[in-house]
Amino acid sequence: MIDIGFTATLFAIALWAFANIVAKRLAVKLGNILPSITMIALGVLPIVITMALGNFAVKVTYFSIATAVSAGLFLFVGFFLIYRSLETEQLTNAYVLSEVQPALLVTFGLLILGQKITTIEAVGISVIFLGVLFVITTEDLRLNKRLIPALLANVSFTAYWILMNYSITSSADTFTPLVISRIMGLVIAVLYLSTVLKKGHAIKLPRFRRSELALSLIALVLLGGFLDGSGDIAFSIIIKSNYLTLGSALSALTPMVVAILSYFIYKDRMNGMQFFGFLIMVAGAVALSLF
Repeated sequence: MIDIGFTATLFAIALWAFANIVAKRLAVKLGNILPSITMIALGVLPIVITMALGNFAVKVTYFSIATAVSAGLFLFVGFFLIYRSLETEQLTNAYVLSEVQPALLVTFGLLILGQKITTIEAVGISVIFLGVLFVITTEDLRLNKRLIPALLANVSFTAYWILMNYSITSSADTFTPLVISRIMGLVIAVLYLSTVLKKGHAIKLPRFRRSELALSLIALVLLGGFLDGSGDIAFSIIIKSNYLTLGSALSALTPMVVAILSYFIYKDRMNGMQFFGFLIMVAGAVALSLF
């Protein structure tokens, strides 16, 4: 018998890996504002399609709605910041910083929920944050400030998934909270864009070479949004099927997939210190999720 949680985890890994491959291209071409808006907006499509095909009824509580609405703010901030780093930095370096999320989740449990942590969890958290220092340090031992937005983005994404976990588990509906959070994120993104335009700030627009077509960029935007939204569907199924612990451990391997793809597609290369940080961050995240 096929394990739904395990299958959903494999889909989440693949979908988010390819979504970030697309995200890197969009960040270089469009900056961080327009991709944030389009990815949040288009990510709703696969969720709505899934609800329509499965004939899912909308069954959410007021608490679920409130937490999903709050999550929308953190969703936009996360996208906005991660695209800021992807404009200039390697995808591998930026994406591996997502491994701070399990460390932040355990820290949240410790400080806010009053939970106790084990020795392995304490070591895992320490290893992850040590890995962060290695990854964001350049060859001449200087802090790479252009990776700071990516680090802060993952703080925001952690807050997003904490709220979404409460929203999804407190309702009888798996997908409506995702739609609500994305609609709220889109509203905030559009309001931010209007504020930027009113202040006279320029928005980065693509410049096409003769060999490129506007349609190719539009296709990437559609693909990226669809992949990201589908990844959220898969992860929401992980949450609902009580597979969060093992699912999180397997999902912690996603940076490995992204690194392999980026090596061939974007020619990403890490120095020895950064690669060491990369490895211990992945190891620490897996250990945290399992133990």
